[in-house]
Amino acid sequence: MPYRMPGTRTVIDYAGASVTGRRREINEDAWGAIESASVFVVADGGGGQSSGRLAADLAVTSFRRLFSGRDAGVAAHVAPPPGAEPLAVAVLEANARIATSAVGDSVGMGCALIGLRLAPPWLVAVSAGDCRLYRYRRGYDPATYASADPTGGELRRLTVDDVLSIEMWKTGATLEEAAEIERMHPNVVTRIVGVRPDLEVTVHYFPLATNDLYLLCTDGVTRQLDDDTIRRIVSDDEQALADRCDALVQAADERSGADNVTAVLLHVMV
Repeated sequence: MPYRMPGTRTVIDYAGASVTGRRREINEDAWGAIESASVFVVADGGGGQSSGRLAADLAVTSFRRLFSGRDAGVAAHVAPPPGAEPLAVAVLEANARIATSAVGDSVGMGCALIGLRLAPPWLVAVSAGDCRLYRYRRGYDPATYASADPTGGELRRLTVDDVLSIEMWKTGATLEEAAEIERMHPNVVTRIVGVRPDLEVTVHYFPLATNDLYLLCTDGVTRQLDDDTIRRIVSDDEQALADRCDALVQAADERSGADNVTAVLLHVMV
């Protein structure tokens, strides 16, 4: 669904898709697009007693409220410092709203998320947990650039998972030790929105280029598909963007069906 960014000549096409997973009963993922602000968010809920979907929905709603409607730009639950990046404020607002809503069976709910804002010539991103942001960019010489595919495109992971193995590696564990930690304790997420009042938010800035393709996704994609498979699907220009997005989530679900799967694709067309 292409649209022109307000006040610019930049045209963005985007598509989103989500499936529950063949071995799951509830889809605890959520995603949202706020075209007026060129903001996109994907959230992967968990915790509480089947309250993960509530946490994910609250996160997406927090983004919508902050970037659209009468309350745009106004944080109701937090007092951010002057000049704070709006995406970071949205994450802190989501953190507070989820924590406030966690009562009874929903105590302990939270979510991982990835959010981005297009602000040409920059892309601004925030992440927490193991949701990821990828960029597929063409223009590399396959003969000299080892990670380029035959068409000169490269799929690059732009975010780092907040998981136990990586945190241990950051604090001094060897790669072998970190790999063993991941094998023994997989899926241990160390930063979750909605669980702690002192949530830290890291903001990333990446230069935009025409024809860039960005993927926001939950770990239902990345734990069931390797990066080469993701690249092959998202880079297929013979397919419409929505078809590629559907193919990606279906491929992940068909691999094992062990998790909810959600993906959003963005194409910077002009």
